[in-house]
Amino acid sequence: MSYLGLLASALFLISCSSTNNNSRKLASIDRDLTGTYLGVADYGPHHKGYNKKAMRIYFHPIPNEPGKYDVVLLEYVDLLKMAPSYIASNKLPFVAKTFGFLKNITSTIAAYEASPGEKENTLELWPLVVQGNQIVPKKDGKPRILSLSTAEGLTNALEGALISPSNSSEPKEIFFPSKDD
Repeated sequence: MSYLGLLASALFLISCSSTNNNSRKLASIDRDLTGTYLGVADYGPHHKGYNKKAMRIYFHPIPNEPGKYDVVLLEYVDLLKMAPSYIASNKLPFVAKTFGFLKNITSTIAAYEASPGEKENTLELWPLVVQGNQIVPKKDGKPRILSLSTAEGLTNALEGALISPSNSSEPKEIFFPSKDD
């Protein structure tokens, strides 16, 4: 339950974020990304642990700033580690009272501000940090880049999209499968 509270707090806090306006010309995106999407993090062959993990991304539009979103990115724990407690909690209610119900469903939660990138159909994902009593994007360093698919007939806004890493500890890419994957 504490993770649900943490997630709700993170969503509330990022919805109150303030941003700085950039003077550079920004590219546009041709679709509304509001909502939640499932993806896969690919860590590559030399990563300690599982190389692919399930991800969920939440997009919430920033009021009065068209094309910008508050983003929460979740990385789920391995399903095999989560399954025993999930099954036991459903089948044996007294176990749920002892061990809790899905206490460890996520391994990583990160908040970002997404703003249109320099190229068409891209968004820059800047990490959000707390400075004083405000949540602001951390713009020193390089952002993660969300590249949207330009294919026709997509079933959702992120189908075929990729998120690149901004440092070596992040997955080498996060992809959002298309119907053919």
